[in-house]
Amino acid sequence: MYFNLAFDLAYFMHASKEIAFFIAEDALDELPLVIGKQKKNRKASRMLSGFWKGGERTRPIRQTIRLSETQMLQWLCYKQSESWERQTEKGEGLYSPTAEDMIVRYLGYLLFLTLRRGSFYVTLAIGQILHQFDRRETRLFYDVLTQSDSARMKDTGYIGKQRLQLLGRICDRFDKLIQVAKTPGGETQIVAQPMTQRLIDLVSDCLRRFSPWDTTCIIESGFDVTDIPGFYSAGSDIDEDKIEVDRLHTVVDPVCFDRFVRGLAQYARALPDDSQDRFCNFDSSNSRLAVPQFLNTPGNQSRGDRSKPPTLSKEDYIRLGRTLDARARRRTSFSPKQISAYVDSRMVASLDLHDANHLQFFVGSDAGIIEVRGRDDDGELTLATLPFELNEIPAGETFKDSVVDRGGQKLGIQLTPFEDSEGVIEGARVRLTYSAPRRKWLISKLARYPQEVQETTFHYLRWLTVGLTTLLVGAAAVFIWSQLQPTKRVEIQPVEQVEKAPSQDNEPPKPAAPGQEEHPRESRKEVRLIARASWSTDPQTVLQAVSIEPTRGEVKSIDLSRRQAQIFLSIPQYDDNRTYERYRIKLGTNNQGLWQQTLRAPAKGMAGNAHILSVVMDSRQLIPDRMYTLRIEGWARDKWTTLGQLSLNPKVQ
Repeated sequence: MYFNLAFDLAYFMHASKEIAFFIAEDALDELPLVIGKQKKNRKASRMLSGFWKGGERTRPIRQTIRLSETQMLQWLCYKQSESWERQTEKGEGLYSPTAEDMIVRYLGYLLFLTLRRGSFYVTLAIGQILHQFDRRETRLFYDVLTQSDSARMKDTGYIGKQRLQLLGRICDRFDKLIQVAKTPGGETQIVAQPMTQRLIDLVSDCLRRFSPWDTTCIIESGFDVTDIPGFYSAGSDIDEDKIEVDRLHTVVDPVCFDRFVRGLAQYARALPDDSQDRFCNFDSSNSRLAVPQFLNTPGNQSRGDRSKPPTLSKEDYIRLGRTLDARARRRTSFSPKQISAYVDSRMVASLDLHDANHLQFFVGSDAGIIEVRGRDDDGELTLATLPFELNEIPAGETFKDSVVDRGGQKLGIQLTPFEDSEGVIEGARVRLTYSAPRRKWLISKLARYPQEVQETTFHYLRWLTVGLTTLLVGAAAVFIWSQLQPTKRVEIQPVEQVEKAPSQDNEPPKPAAPGQEEHPRESRKEVRLIARASWSTDPQTVLQAVSIEPTRGEVKSIDLSRRQAQIFLSIPQYDDNRTYERYRIKLGTNNQGLWQQTLRAPAKGMAGNAHILSVVMDSRQLIPDRMYTLRIEGWARDKWTTLGQLSLNPKVQ
């Protein structure tokens, strides 16, 4: 039973039956409200960080994983536990935490932060922060864990940056309870307490219980670290999540972790002398454990055997059933007056539903959870929970999802990331939309009228429904009858076509289909012989494209020994909050225009905030050693803007 799993985990974290009961029932109640967990969002190749091998750098991967229902329940237990933990740390809870309590919740928080984000972040938490691996050791550990999957490799600089971000989240959570210090090498670390065998056993017990549910170890003693088929993913959705969960188990479970690092230590010692990875030390991993020295908490005390939860009685299950039934009935009739948005447990915005039905706010790049709660006269009620990762949403696109509660009310959520000038995601714009069911809206409007008026109104509404249904059926019958009648052939006399003059620069252009030129009919044949432009959909062309910028022009040599010359251009989607609707490509020489073409902007960009344009030119129409200019213009806000140009130098190579 799901509740028993959640209760046992919560009891291990708090050693309190009452708190464990509340955490388990809240996690079970929130499980259907988690949205976004089934989305197959993949991380675009342009956003992959770290080391890539050529030829595989464009394979998309997902950083977050889709947890199973039981694993999501496990994650929700960590989430629900945090509010109870903070109460006890402020002296407002049912007990005062000891040093043992703080270690348990510290390890639980590491998994809460990283479990959904995948094996790389769990490796940072368990390998680098808890076992104090250095950056090179962490890189080698993760490379072997993913079987040197080039799409997932990370360099040491990226590892250090992500570690600092994770360390910042930990320090925010345990503010004023832990301290940090600089190592002789300049690395920031949490001040740790001396390790004893009792602490080592406590950490091992915690990690064993915090391992993802429904997982087992897939590596055996004496395994070859360079050949673990169960850890290699071909990139399909069928196996990717299962393999990632198996990796998580290997990193978290203490027995599996110890087996893995012992094999890794043998592998490192066998490397050539000139390999820097040969000096990675994975021996005696337990001796490298580091747990914080918590301030103002009594040490060497235990409030009971947390590993043996009490047996739940029949009355406890009756209480659980009544509580969940009461919440279900409340959700069925719930009509909030206000909704509030919480980001990482902090309220950031609220909305009075009498004034509007949508709410907009911004989140930073480090945000991880959005929780939406509604409030009525009886208090707050959670409507939806969205764990998310902004790097999973391609720039220029919007993540959308919604949840419909028992009462029929619908909550929609949209996340639109935005980037800085260097293409790094700074945050996202969030839009929440609340829709009450029609039935509730009608009842609320009629509630202020006497019973007789309500009955009369519903009587007329019923007859109005019958009348509209009859009308629609009749209209459908007439339409079908008309379609079955024989049609008369009507000959259309041709009319004389009149050429229109080309549009001026300050007039909106007539929409042109992709590949169609803006030239009079008599010049089209000649234009097609000179050049042709189209949008590229091949990810490999991103690496070959020349960036078009207004402040920089480049010279590109054209090989005339080939019949056709092709170049790829990277063109911005927008600038100064202007989104370009069309693009105009002009080819000329000595201030003389030779060819131009207009294309509609494609729906999606290929690289960051840019489109990739392919221009194919007929080399026979170009004169050697004469400089040509390829100018790119964008249409936005009723005018053309020059985006940049490229100089072409045709040569026989």
